[in-house]
Amino acid sequence: MDKSSVAKTPMASGTLIGADPKGKPVDQKTYRAIIGSLLYLTASRPDIMFATCFCAHFQANPKESHMLAVKRILRYLKGTANRGLWYPKESGFELVSFSDADHGGCQLDRKSTSGHVQFLGDKLVSWGSKKQHCVSTSTAVAEYVAAASCCSQVLWMRTQLGDYGYNFNHIPIYCDSKIAIAITCNPVQHTRTKHIDIRYHFINDHVERGTIELYFVKTEYQLADLFTKPLDEKRFNILISKLGMFDPQDCTPSRVSSSKFVSSKTVGFGSRNFISKIVLQCVLEFQMLIKLFRSESCQILIVCDLQKGYQIGWRISEQRF
Repeated sequence: MDKSSVAKTPMASGTLIGADPKGKPVDQKTYRAIIGSLLYLTASRPDIMFATCFCAHFQANPKESHMLAVKRILRYLKGTANRGLWYPKESGFELVSFSDADHGGCQLDRKSTSGHVQFLGDKLVSWGSKKQHCVSTSTAVAEYVAAASCCSQVLWMRTQLGDYGYNFNHIPIYCDSKIAIAITCNPVQHTRTKHIDIRYHFINDHVERGTIELYFVKTEYQLADLFTKPLDEKRFNILISKLGMFDPQDCTPSRVSSSKFVSSKTVGFGSRNFISKIVLQCVLEFQMLIKLFRSESCQILIVCDLQKGYQIGWRISEQRF
């Protein structure tokens, strides 16, 4: 993999990978070890969540085609090693969620895939991608089941945050299906919903209580779309940026006007060549992402502490490095 090319996305758009019964088998231990490592990495890399969970379906009998899909994820990670979530300090603390589903996306059993994301203000704090347990007969049913799963996560977060003194009601969940929203607002069981498992209908109760509220959002603004199916490069990059993922070496957050990578632990300011020992100590001990200090009337931000140096940002028009 050291000499392999870099992939722009973790999974190619329109990928159709099935059980591949006639394919060449690969070593199960190796395949499962890679999947386990990738699943661990999804705790901080939501951009590989769907691709990793999709490839995990084939651990019982992996084939060469499945291994190629896994290697594509590794090639994507190779080119985005420094990409991560950006948590701005200047943001609110409102709990907001997005829910989406891909109807019949699994080629093995035609079950749909649910995806959800939760934000506290502008900060992404929770995400998930999971194949639904039942076969949905329509897109509306798939979206309804996904919204119910999203509601479960939101209620758990609401309980946890309540222990810290934050009380949330009328929590918005954004869904791109008007029919699914209408079903959640209708407490009466009718022909179109009688076949749905009763465990998913609890969302109606919480809508009636006012704990959550469902709102319609257009598909192009549906942030949970990233967790339901493989996307093309343009759409993929738009969504990960909206989720708050940045690479400090090629993307400057809005808080700084410019940035530059410095390959050593020393930053030069004009004729002076030093860095604040206090700031350096804080970064090394607490791994803090942002520290402000002034040198020669220049406000500097340490955007990210990398293994080989610092990504430095500044707020003045002239370059001081």
